[in-house]
Amino acid sequence: MTSAARAERAALALAWALLVAAGCRDAAPADRERGPGDDAPAAAPTAGVAPTITDDRDAALRALTEDPPAADLVALAARLGRVADPEAARARTDPPVARAVGDVERFQVHDIVNNRELDIEARLEVATDNAWFWVQAGQSFDRAQLERGAEAFSGEVYPRLRQVFGGEWSPGVDNDPRVHVLHHEPVPGIAGYFSGADEVTKAVDPDSNALEMFYINLSVYAPGTADYLGLLAHEFQHMIHWHRDYGEPTWVNEGLSEVAPHLVGYPAQFGQAYRRSPDTPLTDWD
Repeated sequence: MTSAARAERAALALAWALLVAAGCRDAAPADRERGPGDDAPAAAPTAGVAPTITDDRDAALRALTEDPPAADLVALAARLGRVADPEAARARTDPPVARAVGDVERFQVHDIVNNRELDIEARLEVATDNAWFWVQAGQSFDRAQLERGAEAFSGEVYPRLRQVFGGEWSPGVDNDPRVHVLHHEPVPGIAGYFSGADEVTKAVDPDSNALEMFYINLSVYAPGTADYLGLLAHEFQHMIHWHRDYGEPTWVNEGLSEVAPHLVGYPAQFGQAYRRSPDTPLTDWD
Protein backbone atom coordinates (compact mmCIF):
# COMPACT_ATOMS: atom_id res chain seq x y z
CA MET A 1 0.00 0.00 0.00
CA THR A 2 1.39 3.39 -0.94
CA SER A 3 1.91 6.13 1.64
CA ALA A 4 -0.85 8.16 -0.06
CA ALA A 5 -3.27 5.23 0.27
CA ARG A 6 -2.34 4.73 3.90
CA ALA A 7 -2.88 8.43 4.59
CA GLU A 8 -6.26 8.33 2.84
CA ARG A 9 -7.33 5.25 4.83
CA ALA A 10 -6.22 6.90 8.09
CA ALA A 11 -8.19 10.07 7.27
CA LEU A 12 -11.32 8.04 6.50
CA ALA A 13 -10.92 6.09 9.74
CA LEU A 14 -10.58 9.32 11.71
CA ALA A 15 -13.65 10.82 10.08
CA TRP A 16 -15.67 7.65 10.77
CA ALA A 17 -14.54 7.59 14.41
CA LEU A 18 -15.60 11.19 14.88
CA LEU A 19 -18.98 10.52 13.30
CA VAL A 20 -19.60 7.51 15.53
CA ALA A 21 -18.53 9.43 18.62
CA ALA A 22 -20.78 12.33 17.67
CA GLY A 23 -23.76 10.03 17.13
CA CYS A 24 -23.26 8.09 20.37
CA ARG A 25 -22.31 10.77 22.86
CA ASP A 26 -24.47 11.20 25.95
CA ALA A 27 -25.95 14.49 26.95
CA ALA A 28 -24.13 16.24 29.82
CA PRO A 29 -25.86 15.91 33.21
CA ALA A 30 -28.28 18.74 33.75
CA ASP A 31 -27.04 19.40 37.27
CA ARG A 32 -23.34 19.69 36.33
CA GLU A 33 -21.74 22.76 37.87
CA ARG A 34 -21.35 25.39 35.15
CA GLY A 35 -18.00 27.11 34.68
CA PRO A 36 -17.52 30.82 33.95
CA GLY A 37 -16.94 30.18 30.25
CA ASP A 38 -20.04 28.05 29.69
CA ASP A 39 -22.87 29.26 27.50
CA ALA A 40 -26.23 29.96 29.06
CA PRO A 41 -28.27 26.75 29.51
CA ALA A 42 -30.40 25.89 26.52
CA ALA A 43 -34.16 25.73 26.79
CA ALA A 44 -35.57 22.32 27.70
CA PRO A 45 -36.14 20.21 24.57
CA THR A 46 -39.67 19.87 23.35
CA ALA A 47 -41.21 16.51 24.25
CA GLY A 48 -40.78 14.01 21.50
CA VAL A 49 -38.06 16.03 19.70
CA ALA A 50 -34.45 14.94 20.25
CA PRO A 51 -31.19 15.57 18.43
CA THR A 52 -30.63 13.05 15.70
CA ILE A 53 -27.53 11.19 14.61
CA THR A 54 -27.83 13.04 11.30
CA ASP A 55 -27.57 16.41 13.08
CA ASP A 56 -24.45 15.30 14.95
CA ARG A 57 -22.95 13.79 11.83
CA ASP A 58 -23.36 17.04 9.91
CA ALA A 59 -21.77 19.00 12.75
CA ALA A 60 -18.83 16.60 12.81
CA LEU A 61 -18.38 16.91 9.04
CA ARG A 62 -18.39 20.70 9.29
CA ALA A 63 -15.74 20.55 12.01
CA LEU A 64 -13.58 18.40 9.73
CA THR A 65 -13.93 20.54 6.62
CA GLU A 66 -14.25 24.16 7.77
CA ASP A 67 -11.21 26.28 8.55
CA PRO A 68 -10.99 27.27 12.22
CA PRO A 69 -11.28 30.99 12.95
CA ALA A 70 -8.02 32.92 12.95
CA ALA A 71 -6.60 33.65 16.38
CA ASP A 72 -7.43 37.10 17.75
CA LEU A 73 -4.69 37.93 20.26
CA VAL A 74 -6.50 41.02 21.53
CA ALA A 75 -9.73 39.13 22.19
CA LEU A 76 -7.75 36.36 23.89
CA ALA A 77 -5.96 38.87 26.12
CA ALA A 78 -9.34 40.33 27.09
CA ARG A 79 -10.72 36.89 27.96
CA LEU A 80 -7.66 36.23 30.13
CA GLY A 81 -8.17 39.53 31.92
CA ARG A 82 -4.97 41.10 30.61
CA VAL A 83 -6.76 44.09 29.03
CA ALA A 84 -9.98 45.74 30.17
CA ASP A 85 -10.87 47.47 26.89
CA PRO A 86 -10.05 45.33 23.83
CA GLU A 87 -10.65 48.07 21.27
CA ALA A 88 -8.42 50.54 23.12
CA ALA A 89 -5.71 47.84 23.32
CA ARG A 90 -5.63 47.21 19.55
CA ALA A 91 -3.61 50.29 18.58
CA ARG A 92 -2.25 53.59 19.79
CA THR A 93 -4.46 56.61 19.26
CA ASP A 94 -2.04 59.27 20.52
CA PRO A 95 0.38 60.95 18.07
CA PRO A 96 3.19 58.74 16.76
CA VAL A 97 6.66 58.94 18.27
CA ALA A 98 8.71 61.76 16.74
CA ARG A 99 11.92 60.18 15.45
CA ALA A 100 15.12 61.42 13.78
CA VAL A 101 18.21 59.75 12.36
CA GLY A 102 20.55 59.01 15.24
CA ASP A 103 17.83 58.04 17.72
CA VAL A 104 18.45 54.89 19.75
CA GLU A 105 15.70 52.54 20.92
CA ARG A 106 15.39 49.04 22.39
CA PHE A 107 13.69 46.17 20.56
CA GLN A 108 12.87 42.50 21.01
CA VAL A 109 14.30 40.12 18.38
CA HIS A 110 13.06 36.54 18.28
CA ASP A 111 15.70 33.81 18.12
CA ILE A 112 13.62 31.21 16.28
CA VAL A 113 16.09 28.33 16.62
CA ASN A 114 16.45 28.68 20.40
CA ASN A 115 12.89 30.03 20.95
CA ARG A 116 13.94 33.02 22.99
CA GLU A 117 13.64 36.79 22.90
CA LEU A 118 16.78 38.91 22.54
CA ASP A 119 16.66 42.42 23.97
CA ILE A 120 18.77 44.65 21.72
CA GLU A 121 19.56 48.32 21.18
CA ALA A 122 19.42 49.76 17.67
CA ARG A 123 20.14 53.12 16.07
CA LEU A 124 17.97 54.79 13.44
CA GLU A 125 20.34 55.08 10.46
CA VAL A 126 18.11 56.02 7.50
CA ALA A 127 14.66 57.58 7.27
CA THR A 128 12.54 57.77 4.11
CA ASP A 129 9.02 58.94 3.41
CA ASN A 130 7.61 55.48 4.12
CA ALA A 131 10.18 53.58 6.21
CA TRP A 132 12.60 53.72 9.14
CA PHE A 133 15.83 51.70 8.80
CA TRP A 134 17.42 50.57 12.08
CA VAL A 135 20.74 48.80 12.71
CA GLN A 136 21.61 47.01 15.93
CA ALA A 137 24.29 48.76 17.97
CA GLY A 138 27.75 47.29 17.44
CA GLN A 139 26.97 45.71 14.06
CA SER A 140 29.11 46.73 11.08
CA PHE A 141 27.45 47.81 7.82
CA ASP A 142 28.10 49.88 4.72
CA ARG A 143 26.19 53.14 5.18
CA ALA A 144 26.19 54.06 1.49
CA GLN A 145 24.82 50.63 0.58
CA LEU A 146 22.16 50.84 3.28
CA GLU A 147 21.09 54.24 1.98
CA ARG A 148 20.86 52.85 -1.58
CA GLY A 149 18.85 49.89 -0.33
CA ALA A 150 16.50 52.16 1.61
CA GLU A 151 15.99 54.34 -1.45
CA ALA A 152 15.24 51.32 -3.66
CA PHE A 153 12.80 49.87 -1.13
CA SER A 154 10.95 53.14 -0.64
CA GLY A 155 10.89 54.12 -4.32
CA GLU A 156 10.37 50.72 -6.01
CA VAL A 157 9.48 47.84 -3.68
CA TYR A 158 7.07 49.64 -1.36
CA PRO A 159 4.81 51.27 -3.99
CA ARG A 160 4.85 48.30 -6.38
CA LEU A 161 3.83 45.69 -3.81
CA ARG A 162 1.13 47.95 -2.41
CA GLN A 163 -0.18 48.38 -5.94
CA VAL A 164 -0.39 44.60 -6.46
CA PHE A 165 -1.27 43.24 -3.01
CA GLY A 166 -2.82 46.26 -1.31
CA GLY A 167 -1.48 48.24 1.62
CA GLU A 168 -0.23 47.13 5.00
CA TRP A 169 -2.12 48.16 8.15
CA SER A 170 -1.53 51.91 8.23
CA PRO A 171 -1.09 53.95 10.36
CA GLY A 172 -1.28 50.64 12.19
CA VAL A 173 -0.63 49.62 15.76
CA ASP A 174 1.79 52.52 16.40
CA ASN A 175 -0.31 55.17 14.60
CA ASP A 176 2.68 55.86 12.32
CA PRO A 177 2.37 55.40 8.53
CA ARG A 178 6.06 54.44 8.17
CA VAL A 179 7.15 50.79 8.42
CA HIS A 180 10.25 49.73 10.35
CA VAL A 181 13.13 47.58 9.05
CA LEU A 182 15.43 46.32 11.81
CA HIS A 183 18.86 44.94 10.84
CA HIS A 184 20.18 42.75 13.64
CA GLU A 185 23.00 40.45 14.70
CA PRO A 186 23.39 37.03 13.10
CA VAL A 187 20.65 34.68 14.30
CA PRO A 188 20.98 31.08 13.04
CA GLY A 189 18.46 29.64 10.63
CA ILE A 190 16.76 32.78 9.38
CA ALA A 191 17.48 35.44 6.75
CA GLY A 192 14.61 37.69 7.75
CA TYR A 193 11.13 37.52 9.19
CA PHE A 194 7.90 39.36 9.88
CA SER A 195 5.98 38.64 13.06
CA GLY A 196 2.28 39.33 13.51
CA ALA A 197 2.97 39.48 17.27
CA ASP A 198 4.34 42.99 16.65
CA GLU A 199 0.90 44.05 15.39
CA VAL A 200 -0.49 44.20 18.94
CA THR A 201 0.25 46.60 21.77
CA LYS A 202 2.49 45.70 24.70
CA ALA A 203 -0.61 45.52 26.89
CA VAL A 204 -1.60 42.46 24.84
CA ASP A 205 1.90 40.96 24.42
CA PRO A 206 4.78 42.36 26.49
CA ASP A 207 7.30 41.00 23.94
CA SER A 208 5.67 42.86 21.05
CA ASN A 209 7.58 45.76 19.53
CA ALA A 210 4.16 47.24 18.71
CA LEU A 211 5.31 48.46 15.29
CA GLU A 212 4.76 47.55 11.64
CA MET A 213 8.20 45.96 11.46
CA PHE A 214 10.19 43.24 9.79
CA TYR A 215 13.67 41.97 10.56
CA ILE A 216 16.80 41.41 8.46
CA ASN A 217 19.73 39.22 9.50
CA LEU A 218 22.87 41.22 8.66
CA SER A 219 24.96 38.08 8.13
CA VAL A 220 22.96 36.79 5.14
CA TYR A 221 22.67 39.54 2.52
CA ALA A 222 24.55 42.82 2.42
CA PRO A 223 22.27 45.88 2.39
CA GLY A 224 21.72 47.37 -1.04
CA THR A 225 22.31 44.15 -3.02
CA ALA A 226 19.69 42.55 -5.26
CA ASP A 227 19.28 39.61 -2.85
CA TYR A 228 18.79 42.04 0.02
CA LEU A 229 16.06 43.90 -1.85
CA GLY A 230 14.42 40.60 -2.80
CA LEU A 231 14.35 39.72 0.90
CA LEU A 232 12.78 43.09 1.77
CA ALA A 233 10.08 42.42 -0.83
CA HIS A 234 9.50 38.91 0.57
CA GLU A 235 9.04 40.18 4.14
CA PHE A 236 6.99 43.23 3.17
CA GLN A 237 4.50 40.94 1.41
CA HIS A 238 4.10 39.05 4.69
CA MET A 239 3.30 42.33 6.43
CA ILE A 240 0.69 43.20 3.82
CA HIS A 241 -0.75 39.68 3.87
CA TRP A 242 -1.17 39.76 7.65
CA HIS A 243 -3.46 42.75 7.23
CA ARG A 244 -5.24 41.76 4.02
CA ASP A 245 -5.83 38.04 4.55
CA TYR A 246 -5.08 37.13 8.16
CA GLY A 247 -5.06 33.40 8.81
CA GLU A 248 -4.20 32.36 5.25
CA PRO A 249 -2.49 28.93 5.02
CA THR A 250 1.28 29.26 5.26
CA TRP A 251 1.99 27.82 1.83
CA VAL A 252 -0.15 30.48 0.13
CA ASN A 253 1.43 33.28 2.12
CA GLU A 254 4.96 32.02 1.46
CA GLY A 255 4.17 31.45 -2.21
CA LEU A 256 3.09 35.06 -2.63
CA SER A 257 6.22 36.22 -0.84
CA GLU A 258 8.18 34.31 -3.48
CA VAL A 259 6.23 36.14 -6.19
CA ALA A 260 6.86 39.54 -4.58
CA PRO A 261 10.56 39.91 -5.52
CA HIS A 262 9.80 39.02 -9.16
CA LEU A 263 7.32 41.87 -9.31
CA VAL A 264 10.13 44.34 -8.68
CA GLY A 265 12.86 42.54 -10.62
CA TYR A 266 14.78 40.92 -7.77
CA PRO A 267 15.60 37.25 -7.10
CA ALA A 268 13.32 35.11 -4.97
CA GLN A 269 14.69 33.14 -2.04
CA PHE A 270 13.58 29.62 -2.94
CA GLY A 271 13.10 29.56 -6.71
CA GLN A 272 16.41 27.83 -7.40
CA ALA A 273 15.82 25.35 -4.58
CA TYR A 274 12.50 24.33 -6.11
CA ARG A 275 13.98 23.96 -9.57
CA ARG A 276 16.59 21.62 -8.10
CA SER A 277 13.85 19.51 -6.48
CA PRO A 278 10.62 19.99 -8.47
CA ASP A 279 8.85 17.08 -6.73
CA THR A 280 8.70 19.14 -3.53
CA PRO A 281 5.02 19.61 -2.55
CA LEU A 282 4.03 23.26 -2.85
CA THR A 283 1.27 22.91 -0.25
CA ASP A 284 3.52 21.56 2.50
CA TRP A 285 5.57 24.26 4.22
CA ASP A 286 7.82 23.28 7.11
